[in-house]
Amino acid sequence: MVTVKKAILNISGHPLSQEAIEIFAQKFDVIEDVKFNLINFNIDINSQIESVINLILTPLDGTVGITIIPPSPSVFAILITSYIEGLLGNYPSICLLEPNKDGIYVPNFNATTNGNILRKYARERRLNKWRE
Repeated sequence: MVTVKKAILNISGHPLSQEAIEIFAQKFDVIEDVKFNLINFNIDINSQIESVINLILTPLDGTVGITIIPPSPSVFAILITSYIEGLLGNYPSICLLEPNKDGIYVPNFNATTNGNILRKYARERRLNKWRE
């Protein structure tokens, strides 16, 4: 049995280019492309998010390091990230895809953000305000 240590979940709604897949394969054990229907914000959001999460094959129980490629900045990106954080017990890292010189979307690891580090920084800032 193969142990999965790190997985990248593409929840962006856009397929990964072959070049992006090859780059991700160097850093991740699993590259999972999660395909889902558009979210309808006029009906129950929780069940729609849960249906997207149920499409993910990688365990979301804290046993695998998760990085996500979220949808573009939007309400849905915030909701799906919050849901995954609730399952993992910590924030996943966030990976940005940007077009290269040929217009093919590839990962920009310089822009990858560790959600837990950002959360810790914000908490320290909040606590420092209380101490003033």
